Amino acid sequence: MRAVMLCVALLGGGCLSHAEKFGPFKPVAVTCQGSADDLYKRVMRVLSDRGLSTATSDKDAGVVVSEWESSTLMGTEYRYRWRVTVDDGRVVVTSDGQYRMVDEVLGTGKWQRLTTDQPNERMDGARALAADISATSPGV
Repeated sequence: MRAVMLCVALLGGGCLSHAEKFGPFKPVAVTCQGSADDLYKRVMRVLSDRGLSTATSDKDAGVVVSEWESSTLMGTEYRYRWRVTVDDGRVVVTSDGQYRMVDEVLGTGKWQRLTTDQPNERMDGARALAADISATSPGV
């Protein structure tokens, strides 16, 4: 009986601990000096300096999307990527997230979009990424 209670306590604690690490994600916008072309170059430079690969970029549209970064936790695979949009004087950093169930017996599920909650570190990361872009010298 004690072993079952201990197991439930450990599993329950793990689930609660995991749930506390997730929260609402809101895009981060910063105002920067420079043209859209200059800001686009700054975004590319900062992503490169951070070791992030670019999956998609459209200079004319002012959009840069990083490659997916994946992790697995308790039978669920998560993946996240940065989406950065630039316009004259403004940069917006957003985090795209998806998840799917992974099971050796049942197989792997389809990717589903995380609609609101993401790990709290993603919000911190978006703020830091926006700040780095803003702090990068114009004309890079």
